[in-house]
Amino acid sequence: MIPTAHPADGAIACFSSSLVPSSLNADRAPQLKPALGRTPIYCENSTMVIEPTHAANVKQAVPFFNVSDIEASLRFYVEGLGFVMTNQWTPEGRIRWCLLELGDAALMLQEYWRDGQRGGMPEGQLGQGVSICFMCADALAIYHDLISRGVAAQRPFVGNGLWVTSVTDPDGYNLDFESPTEVPEETIYSG
Repeated sequence: MIPTAHPADGAIACFSSSLVPSSLNADRAPQLKPALGRTPIYCENSTMVIEPTHAANVKQAVPFFNVSDIEASLRFYVEGLGFVMTNQWTPEGRIRWCLLELGDAALMLQEYWRDGQRGGMPEGQLGQGVSICFMCADALAIYHDLISRGVAAQRPFVGNGLWVTSVTDPDGYNLDFESPTEVPEETIYSG
């Protein structure tokens, strides 16, 4: 086994010697270059992996969407999807950036702006090729809530062991709401 120890927290991770080049032996282990701040060492007959004891510093990934019309986007996200605006930037008395939250999920919107007015948008569809997946407790409940709010949500289906319902925002960003299920793949929701 070849373990690596992180000097700051004393964590050791052992890797099977079958994953290490055959040219490596106990005499050469101290000569390995540290990877990601870890100092490689050699140990025999160890199969344990000890994780660092300190908490991760990264807490959340928050998608940042540039939008063509922030008022239309806010109607979609707040009125349609149920997000709550928890922060905003309003130069000249008009919202130009905001942070929206729904449960433990969040996203940011910022309107394209140039020389005191909307502008600077790239050509073509803004959200083309972008999908954000929100993991939910119950995607079917989300679907029913969206439909009741008048949002054009895609009928749920099962893919990769998940119920999936999708919506597209005014700029073409795709939002998938997903939850685990035991229902067979490719099942289409009939409710």
